[in-house]
Amino acid sequence: MAVWSNGLQTSYFHRKDPNYFEEIPNILTSDETLKDILQEKFTFDNLIAIDILKTQKRYGR
Repeated sequence: MAVWSNGLQTSYFHRKDPNYFEEIPNILTSDETLKDILQEKFTFDNLIAIDILKTQKRYGR
């Protein structure tokens, strides 16, 4: 598990192997396992809600 933050945004990751991190939606709670988080199903509406371009206002560079 890894957590990165720049002070404004926070991202959570699962380390799949030494050089690959997979982003996960949240950090685990005391009653969850990594398997629970990795098997969480997403809908199109979920993906729109967490769209980094909208939520962090990253429009073009």
